[in-house]
Amino acid sequence: MKFDDRLAAHLEAVAAFHGWPDRERAGRWAERLRLNRAEIERFASASPARGEPYLGPERHPLDVPAPSSAVPAMGAAAAVARRVAAGD
Repeated sequence: MKFDDRLAAHLEAVAAFHGWPDRERAGRWAERLRLNRAEIERFASASPARGEPYLGPERHPLDVPAPSSAVPAMGAAAAVARRVAAGD
């Protein structure tokens, strides 16, 4: 079995596992990856760990609001259960 055949089989298996459409195109996916292998390997070896800046999307910290005084100390689930029992 050639490299391209093994790669195509692997790509098809991954696509099937994730439920992705067009699994029958695995041979064409493998061929494109084979044609671009040198460039893919160059990109993979260009590690940001060598001090290069990360060129991905800008990251923003998660803004979590402070707890509100409207939620009783007993916990949200208990508060909801209490309000449902009261007919709210």
